[in-house]
Amino acid sequence: MPPLLKYWAALCVVSIAVGCAPFTQHPSAAGDLQKYRDAKAFFEHGKYRESRDAYRALFEAYPQSERAEEAQFNAAYVLVYYKNPDRDYAGAQHEFEKFLLRYPLSTFAGEAQSWISLIKAFDQSRVRELLSEVESLTRKIDETSKALLEAQQGESMILKERDGLMLEKNNLTGQIEELLNEKNTLLDEKASLLADRERLMTSKDDLEQKNHELMGEKEELIKAKAKLEKSIRDMTMVDVKMERKRKKMKKAEAEKSGNAGATQNPGGSGK
Repeated sequence: MPPLLKYWAALCVVSIAVGCAPFTQHPSAAGDLQKYRDAKAFFEHGKYRESRDAYRALFEAYPQSERAEEAQFNAAYVLVYYKNPDRDYAGAQHEFEKFLLRYPLSTFAGEAQSWISLIKAFDQSRVRELLSEVESLTRKIDETSKALLEAQQGESMILKERDGLMLEKNNLTGQIEELLNEKNTLLDEKASLLADRERLMTSKDDLEQKNHELMGEKEELIKAKAKLEKSIRDMTMVDVKMERKRKKMKKAEAEKSGNAGATQNPGGSGK
């Protein structure tokens, strides 16, 4: 399955699955209720540019309103809505990123991040061509169904054409399923990588703890070394003092011995 077709299928799946979900919430305040209703009504009637302008006006005029969060998300969503002929994926990515910066904990945050990831995944200019072909196919299906209801002549030929288009549609559905399987595989790989990262972070924490303990032991050894060096210096000073005392005692004994000899032999050698 061509990668671009897979990305388009993913966009369609998300767009169709989301549908008008963000536009069906019931606001509880009243100050900006009319602006909210106007924006919602424009969207439901296919006036997507007016709808986006109305939502932008709402959250710019009432930035502290509880509707501001929903309005800013909806203004970005209109740009990727699959029925909007003026879709702008680059502009939508920018608007979703601004929304996440302002409301990172929003209930719409996961949905906004999904749109950003899909938009980044493919070359927009080539996807526009593919979307144009798909839109042409969708129009043909609608026209064929309408012609089938309005005219009976040529019914078999119309049914054959419709069956061919339905077969093509089924092929696209199969490709969408393949894309979803690929997505699940990538999610599993991501989970595995996150688990590996968690283990590495745990090992890093253990190493840091051991390093901290070794640093503590090093400090204790340095202190013990300092105490030992001080003890050695003290012992050296004691030895020096004792040596001096011994010399002094020897000198005193020598002097005492000399005095004693002189007393016993006062005449000396003149006897």
